[in-house]
Amino acid sequence: MTKKERLDKIQIVLEENLDLIWMDRTVYNHNTKVYRTADIFDFEDNRHTYVYLRDKKNKAYLAQVVLNDTKFIINLNGVKIDVSDHWQELLSQQLVTTSTK
Repeated sequence: MTKKERLDKIQIVLEENLDLIWMDRTVYNHNTKVYRTADIFDFEDNRHTYVYLRDKKNKAYLAQVVLNDTKFIINLNGVKIDVSDHWQELLSQQLVTTSTK
């Protein structure tokens, strides 16, 4: 899976489960206080990554994401949402597509 495909899948999980939009794939670094475009390395095993999201009324949210190949946890406003099943489903679709080529 390419970096772009993995970021696409992360975006799908975020937007479908939260009904929010990941704006320009922006992440926030709490240490440097800087927003920037996400890179796949921002989502390495169990790293806490903050994604910048907006709702349809343009209200902004920062959600903490922790993911690896088996789990995908979103913490939004103190509420933890485990979307690991959806994540595994998307990853398994990639495996099926790859193995049938």
